[in-house]
Amino acid sequence: MRRLNLVDAYLHQYIYRGTPKTLPENLRYHLATLLGIHESELRETAQDIAIPDAVFLPWLDIDISAGHGSISGDLAEAGDSWVFDRQFLQQISHADISALRMLSVKGDSMSPVLEDGDMILIDLNDTQPSPPGIFVLFDGVGLMTKSVELIPHSTAGQVRIAPANPHYSAYQRSYDDIRIVGRVIWFSRRLVRSGASRHF
Repeated sequence: MRRLNLVDAYLHQYIYRGTPKTLPENLRYHLATLLGIHESELRETAQDIAIPDAVFLPWLDIDISAGHGSISGDLAEAGDSWVFDRQFLQQISHADISALRMLSVKGDSMSPVLEDGDMILIDLNDTQPSPPGIFVLFDGVGLMTKSVELIPHSTAGQVRIAPANPHYSAYQRSYDDIRIVGRVIWFSRRLVRSGASRHF
């Protein structure tokens, strides 16, 4: 502690009494350097840190196809979380926060609306395609992200499942033959892809 210009009692209180609860950033980096560890080891985990109005939304451990529809997994939560400000969530949706989940998109059939790698926020309570919208659904073949709408006056409750990319075709299914997981209500996108060249 002398190399940090602090008395021994400071470290003793931090280790045994939890005071201060969080080390100042400059001290944390300096101490990590002296101990030969990464500074993150001196931080609390995100879920343990008291952040006013923070909401931790679960990440679903599945790949959502936005291509030909193939694939994968069930609705197991991965254990990771995205942190949102509660007021921001209330601004973008009136959904029950406990029903919100994060997933990632794979494929290009919803391009340019949703791109491969986009992170999407879905409402598990909103499973009715009225009004039409973009949903995560299982169509009997795979789990995917598509535009879904009810076909008016159809005899068997038909829905139209459509891509945004014109290179893919829309098709119809009976509503009873699909499982809508939730409505997409928000997305996040990286503007610069890994490995992309930059031109100035």
